[in-house]
Amino acid sequence: MACLPWPKPGSKYQAREGMRWSHTSDKEPVVSFRAFPFYLGYASAVIRDHGHEIKVIDCLAEKTSVDDFLLLVREFSPDFMVSEMSSPSYSSDCLMFKKVKEASPRTKLVAAGQHPTALPEEVIKENEGIIDHVLVGEYDFTANDLVSGKTTDKIIKSPENVELDTIPWPARELFNIKLYNETFCDEYPNANMLFSRGCPYRCNYCNIYLMSHNRKIRYRSPKDTAKEMKFLVDTYKMKELYFDDDNITVLQPRLVELCHEIKNAELGIPWKAMGHVSVKKETLDLMRSVGCNGMKFGVEVADDEILRRLGKGITVKMVEDTVNHCKKIGIKTHLTFCLGLPGETEETMLKTIEFAQKYGDSFQMSMAAPFPGTPLYEEAKANGWLKMDSWDDLNGLNRAIIDYPDLSGEVIYTMFSDGIKGSYLKAFKGKEPIKFLKMIYKESGVRGLMRLMRRRDIVTGAIQTKKKYKV
Repeated sequence: MACLPWPKPGSKYQAREGMRWSHTSDKEPVVSFRAFPFYLGYASAVIRDHGHEIKVIDCLAEKTSVDDFLLLVREFSPDFMVSEMSSPSYSSDCLMFKKVKEASPRTKLVAAGQHPTALPEEVIKENEGIIDHVLVGEYDFTANDLVSGKTTDKIIKSPENVELDTIPWPARELFNIKLYNETFCDEYPNANMLFSRGCPYRCNYCNIYLMSHNRKIRYRSPKDTAKEMKFLVDTYKMKELYFDDDNITVLQPRLVELCHEIKNAELGIPWKAMGHVSVKKETLDLMRSVGCNGMKFGVEVADDEILRRLGKGITVKMVEDTVNHCKKIGIKTHLTFCLGLPGETEETMLKTIEFAQKYGDSFQMSMAAPFPGTPLYEEAKANGWLKMDSWDDLNGLNRAIIDYPDLSGEVIYTMFSDGIKGSYLKAFKGKEPIKFLKMIYKESGVRGLMRLMRRRDIVTGAIQTKKKYKV
């Protein structure tokens, strides 16, 4: 199993596996954010439990160079190498696969992840003689089927709706576990885990449903989930946990069951999660009583008409009510926004930036990036909105790749840049700076604090945004 290098001129940070949208940045993060690569972790556990020798190389977390990675491949000389590909990293991934094939010709190369799932035939055709197999969808078991010789198909599709309780816990012992960090958490070290997969909402820009073929949500056993939580605390001395579910609050009776199991486990540490603003107040109250002290909510825009068009299943009022209740009971909130979606105007983007400053404790912003396989991609392609030279442009951070007749990509990017700077301003208003200073010191010591002092763009950006907008 390998998380491939992603060399890119000028890039100081790359994120692919474990991410909902892969991206790079020309700035090194103040605090390293690295999501745990769950599919690699789960598939590795299945392969391990079937008696195969397995090695995991996470080049992005380990900051492994291309040359060192190829040396490791030659030394291990695996029969198979399974790696994920994403649309923004696709060009680089193809080059890395080619280099691996040259370094270890006997190794069968297997592509998985979001991009091969959306475009399996294209991936095989464009990498003929290099990529031997494509795993479509959830590959927890199909990777092992291939390694075990149960199939030799070029394109291997996962069965729909894998039952989560049939999958062993991620093989975390194969990873350098403390390299993975959720910066929404207040304590370090912390760990990501899952209680569910899937989301029934029909947001037209979201490609989560591609991996499981449909929008059905599935939950694990609450008892086994609480058991894994205790394992992470006892074995890896984690001080906080984060549920990186696509939407943990959809079936609230299951979440209530989990809360009761967490109470019985007497973990004694805080935890946070990703959910939907439709969550009931009484459910939030229960979550808070058993250690939940933070929730991430996807908002995207502060305009009801655009939210309806996107299929979000929320209103601005719902966001306000839920966030306000979280504040009342001591659950901090992190809101996510995306500028430049269909129906946007300068006025709606301004409204979103100002909303982001007013509600929640912190926020993040990206620009609309139509991933293959999503309704937004088909709509943008059909209407001639796409302005991209290659899949690399689907970054969501570097430039706008949607250009509407009445809203240019340049305007979208300008508003987005102001929104990002506004997130720094928001952080300065709360307790986030103190939390980050503590986390930076625990993770990197004095060297990390010195690196922070060089990031003058954070302070100047916040000041500029405060002057330009009513924030």
